Amino acid sequence: MTPENLESLLTLREKAVKEGEEAPTDKTVAEVLSGYITTSDLDKRIRGLYEVKRNIIQALKKASFVSRQGYIPMILFVGPSASGKTEIVEELRTIYYQTVRDKTPIYTLSISGVECPYRENPYNILRSVIPFKFKLEGVPQTTKKGPEICSVCVKKLEALVSAGKDSKDVMIHKTSPQTANLQLNDEHLADKFYTVVKNANRSFLLVAADKSKISGINPRTYEFLVNLYDNLLSDLQGNHVPLDMLVIINSNEEFLAESNNSDSSAPLKERIIEIQVRRNLSYTEEEKMYHGLNLPLLRTFPNALKYVAITNILSRINDKLIQQKQAKSKPSNSYNAMFENEPKRTTSSDNIRRIHSILTILDLYDTGLLDQSKMTNSIINLLGKGNPYDDVLNMIKEQEKYTSAWESGISFRQVTNQLKTKNGDFNFSDFNNYLEQNATRGLTDEKIQYIEKTVAADIKSKLDYLLLCHNFEVQDKSIDRYTKKTMDYLEWSSVSHGPDEEFDDREELVKKLETYIDVERLKSGYKAYKSDNAPIMGKFEPNFIQFLEYLYLTDERSILKMDEAVQKQLYEKNSDLHKKIKGQMLSRFSFWDESFLEALSVYKNNKLAAASHDY
Repeated sequence: MTPENLESLLTLREKAVKEGEEAPTDKTVAEVLSGYITTSDLDKRIRGLYEVKRNIIQALKKASFVSRQGYIPMILFVGPSASGKTEIVEELRTIYYQTVRDKTPIYTLSISGVECPYRENPYNILRSVIPFKFKLEGVPQTTKKGPEICSVCVKKLEALVSAGKDSKDVMIHKTSPQTANLQLNDEHLADKFYTVVKNANRSFLLVAADKSKISGINPRTYEFLVNLYDNLLSDLQGNHVPLDMLVIINSNEEFLAESNNSDSSAPLKERIIEIQVRRNLSYTEEEKMYHGLNLPLLRTFPNALKYVAITNILSRINDKLIQQKQAKSKPSNSYNAMFENEPKRTTSSDNIRRIHSILTILDLYDTGLLDQSKMTNSIINLLGKGNPYDDVLNMIKEQEKYTSAWESGISFRQVTNQLKTKNGDFNFSDFNNYLEQNATRGLTDEKIQYIEKTVAADIKSKLDYLLLCHNFEVQDKSIDRYTKKTMDYLEWSSVSHGPDEEFDDREELVKKLETYIDVERLKSGYKAYKSDNAPIMGKFEPNFIQFLEYLYLTDERSILKMDEAVQKQLYEKNSDLHKKIKGQMLSRFSFWDESFLEALSVYKNNKLAAASHDY
């Protein structure tokens, strides 16, 4: 072969691709994936787990560095069952496959029409083997040894060059990456190497390691993994095969934990990039996942999946850890001042408010919206003295790790399995049954009490709002204007004013309010509402129904002045008021007939367990 022919082979990567296509690249799998994946990409595909996604980005950067040194990077996802590990891996594969299809195509070499069995990068073959394998006229010789490559391609290239054939017999073309799957406890795993690398080279090797520990791996399998990382594996003929892949290990146990009398796992342990995956702590993100499922639910009561998500998130919160933090700090007095003329609030109500605040904090933290400057005041109210921001942040960080505390709690898989058996309507009574079924899964009495109060507060706020509308409409049809004016008045009254300043009340709003509402309790409640929520919400624009729900969550008593005649009509199914309120509950809040009847039962008895069509 002449130097010109050699040059033709060496520049094949530039000449053999079609016009307009990107030439083969020497980037590794980890580098390709890391170069095209961002947290925003993961945000679009994976709900919640904000910090976990940031750790994934960092792990891929480490994997890129490892692969550039010639090793095979190994990433370990470890966390409890149903924490999202499989979903994350599937999304990483999807992003990678889309990337190599649209942005960085994967090419391989074919010699005389036969593709490289390992889909090896042609750039490596053409760059490395030719100058060092053959003595050709006019080509400077070197004793430097080139990287070892696929033995099949070496033999074919040797035959091609020896025969003096033209470079048109050597082609490069796009190839589709595949994924290989292995079970870590498979005793014959090492024997399956040849098939595995043929599938996983230039792509992913997925290793299932559930209920496995690194110190208990079969010795042959352990040696296989160490050699795989070092890129020192050989094929069935004993020829070294240089690989390019990303190894992802999934485990729902403490995989890296070693036995007390063994240090044999240290070489492999040092090679693994670990990512802790915790169960979702954001109920808004979990609610979105349920909405995305094809559940066989014909109808659900309003906010049903929200309350299911809150239940599940609460079941996963380490209650003992929260109580320890609370015991070390002095509770805030801002809540007890909510009703200035009322007796001191009970411990139970304080705990309800604390859980509500913790849920809000966890939700904002988990979705990446936790900001110290906005959150500090609300956290001070939650934990009192000391450094409250760090206390709460440390509390959350402790829960990121997979410990025995996470064995309790309702998993995403349990939820879907339970809801899939419903096959029909999901009403308040069904939700109460759901709570009873899961009472042993991390749901303390305090947490269940909070959930029941939250549901009852939602019902009471909507019904009382409609009853208030009914009362106002006797005098004036513009109820929306009145509620806006009411919020303006409460906002005005929450700020200190001079002795001569008065609220512009040309329509005698206050006088009309006093006819139907306990205005003083409304004003004092609004001050606490604003104090609690303004630092959390950022731009604080509450609506009247949200405000009512807050009042009923923290204090069960109604602020409405409702006479017995109106109350009686509400529960008479043939009365005009009952029919009117039922129609508005459907049109404004999506309560179908049976759901409205159960809501009315909860409203009357103030207990979720009382949900029934009879009251």
